[in-house]
Amino acid sequence: MRFAATCLIFAGCLAISQHAAAGNGWRNLGGAGDRHFVVIDGSAADDAAVYQDAASALCKAGRTCVVMFWDDERVAASKMPLSAEQAGSRVAQFTRSPATGSERLLFRCRGSEPAGSCLK
Repeated sequence: MRFAATCLIFAGCLAISQHAAAGNGWRNLGGAGDRHFVVIDGSAADDAAVYQDAASALCKAGRTCVVMFWDDERVAASKMPLSAEQAGSRVAQFTRSPATGSERLLFRCRGSEPAGSCLK
């Protein structure tokens, strides 16, 4: 009986952790401390709300957090450090710094955006 109860509790915890690792239009590939690596579904790539949803689900309240996003799982990172190809193929990055009170979601530069307003 104790084994069955333990298995049910473990299965419930596993289901909760898997739910937090994916959302509508995104999937978490892994993390390293306060950094998370996420693949965005192609159909959701232009929807900023999907990126915000992933950041909200993965980042703990009041903690420093970085969520890096890719639209191609073949080049997406699942651990640190990032290769040059992985760093260059990010489509967006969310950063939160409680020390400064800043929270930013930057998308890959597509043209002549001002410095600091997009990922280069």
